[in-house]
Amino acid sequence: MVYFKIIYQGGEGMEWGLLILFPWIVTTVWWYIALFYYYHHSQKTHKNTSTTRDFTIKILTLGREVEVLKKTVEHCINYCNKNPLIITKRKIQELSEANVKVVPEEFECEAKWKGRDLEWARINQPSLEYTLFLDEDSLPLFKEIPAHDLVQFTEVPRTNNLIIEAIETFRIGLTIPEFALYEKTGPLTLWGGGIVITKRLEDQITWNRESITEDNAFAFALISTSAKYRYKFSREKIITKAPLRIKDLLRQRWRWASGVINDLKYLHKKKIKAFIIVKLLSGTIYILLPLMILQGYIGIFPIIQAMICTGIGSAILKIPLKRTFILIILAPLAAYIHYLPSVIALLKRKKEFNATPKSC
Repeated sequence: MVYFKIIYQGGEGMEWGLLILFPWIVTTVWWYIALFYYYHHSQKTHKNTSTTRDFTIKILTLGREVEVLKKTVEHCINYCNKNPLIITKRKIQELSEANVKVVPEEFECEAKWKGRDLEWARINQPSLEYTLFLDEDSLPLFKEIPAHDLVQFTEVPRTNNLIIEAIETFRIGLTIPEFALYEKTGPLTLWGGGIVITKRLEDQITWNRESITEDNAFAFALISTSAKYRYKFSREKIITKAPLRIKDLLRQRWRWASGVINDLKYLHKKKIKAFIIVKLLSGTIYILLPLMILQGYIGIFPIIQAMICTGIGSAILKIPLKRTFILIILAPLAAYIHYLPSVIALLKRKKEFNATPKSC
């Protein structure tokens, strides 16, 4: 048995190897399956994929990062030839000419925070058959979309902070191959900052559930129903802004992980729920990595895996080779910081929604 020992006071040792390794092994095998499918997906020509230019753009915002929002609106108008519908909680004077809709305070539903705003827009704002949902810092690099019920695009986070770049590159390498695999399994999660949902599917699933991660809750509700839909992963890219500071990134990841745990009540398939829990537990191996290295050679395997994920992320983001080497060296640290909030969420969940500060 491959194992390592954690020594407690009193000199007694316990073998925790399999307990800690099992979730990581399961999710690592899952990731390699996803990576294989992502590679297979990249070799397809996708010539038979029908596309459309007739879609609505909805941007969800709290209205605080006005300069960031203005840049996104200008990009959508000039590059995508679309005047986006902006859903916000307050009137934005600086965007008086834009299509801004303020969610009324008296609107009531089960959803809160962004989910409440999305639910109001679903009910009260007409849209075309296809809607592209964006965050206030999302810059799409395409003018047409696949004509599918659910389309997940590829995120390209930008930052000038080397450590944050390493963390984001690791995250992209970890998650993007899974988005491709969801074409076979159905989406186990969604990134709401760049996604297309048809009006029919949105009305069938709705946003009307309390969650601090409304996109993830939508995915859980979707795979728990018998709804028929066509999911498509798109390699078309959407540029976003990474958190400004590591502290902001940690808070963001804490919210994400807490949201997944909170949203499990919307997931009614026991096997998938068990797998999601295993994925959440898999990050503990990186938090215990320093101890594992001290205890023996076993710590090298998570380190190698973190480096591979970072290398894949660099390839997806088309990062220059010299920069990639630096990011790969930082991969163990990036994985540690990435998973730390997930472990914290297992011990203490975040209950309230807080937006992540962005810079123009």
